[in-house]
Amino acid sequence: MADTHVSARTVLWGFLAAFLALAALAAVVGIDAVVGGLADAEPRATAAALGVAAAWLVAWGLSLYVALRTLRVDVTPWRSVLVYASATFFNGLTPFAQVGGEALSAAVIARSTDTEYETGLAAVASVDLVNLAPSPAFALAGLVSLVAAGERSAELRLAAMTVFGVAMAAVVAGALAWRFRTDVGRSLTRTTVGAVAAANRVTGRVLPVDTARLAGRVEAFLGGVGRVFGYRRRLVVCLGLSTAGWGCLVLAFWLSLRAVGHPVGGGLAAFVLPVGMLAIAIPLPGGVGGIEAALVGLLVAVGGVPVAGATAGVVLYRGATYWAPLLFGGAVTAALTVEARAHRR
Repeated sequence: MADTHVSARTVLWGFLAAFLALAALAAVVGIDAVVGGLADAEPRATAAALGVAAAWLVAWGLSLYVALRTLRVDVTPWRSVLVYASATFFNGLTPFAQVGGEALSAAVIARSTDTEYETGLAAVASVDLVNLAPSPAFALAGLVSLVAAGERSAELRLAAMTVFGVAMAAVVAGALAWRFRTDVGRSLTRTTVGAVAAANRVTGRVLPVDTARLAGRVEAFLGGVGRVFGYRRRLVVCLGLSTAGWGCLVLAFWLSLRAVGHPVGGGLAAFVLPVGMLAIAIPLPGGVGGIEAALVGLLVAVGGVPVAGATAGVVLYRGATYWAPLLFGGAVTAALTVEARAHRR
């Protein structure tokens, strides 16, 4: 079974780079104005943003529950939510978010549900893919709303073209990868074996790799993903929960801006959030620094929000949807680790 160990040095360097990015943003905007905006944030709207963010985590945790049940894993809805909170913790620690944390998240799922690692990886990978699907729809709905309201700026056109291009590329890449999944699995096996062999030559160590066993595990993973996507009724349920989660994220974003005294329209919030989240591709833990800069830039360019107010609202939003879940997920991860060790004894 895979280990959930994360190099402390890697995490520290990653967060150092992220904090430097945040410091640069604060220096450009003006830290005093941002702190002042946060200090004057309306308490009820702030509390509502935190509550809605918690609802987002529950919705996506229940989506994981549906995927695990499809793979015949005996788990309760509440435990699935906790496991997803732990997965969110690892996603927040590693660069590229879900892509970086899936392997660690799968290990948590396997340990917490007494199932095979490949099954946990198939479940979390399937849920992460499903969770990407509603974001272009929210961006499109927000774009239609902005255009209907008379917005025609060059910044809006550029952002819309970016969303369309990324969405089309993702659809094509996903369709090709799934169509040729057997070949992709074989290529993945060969690449892994070659990488280990190269590492052995460089380090002088001998890390054995059973090619046949590795190929079997890759096949089991792909088979698990196929079962999740092949059960259409449950897939629709997963999509519904994912959409509900995205709705909560957009609402938390809207509430955060309202809390700092810079309310925006629902259409702007629905458009800006998915577009800004594309900055998750920046190799920083949880996209910290990159996402904040992207969201602030879009709010200022497309929505005309004052830069200090936009920054305060984005910081509040990220506190509710990144930092708070990171702390909660870390506590859950620690509890699950203690439980797993006690179970092994």
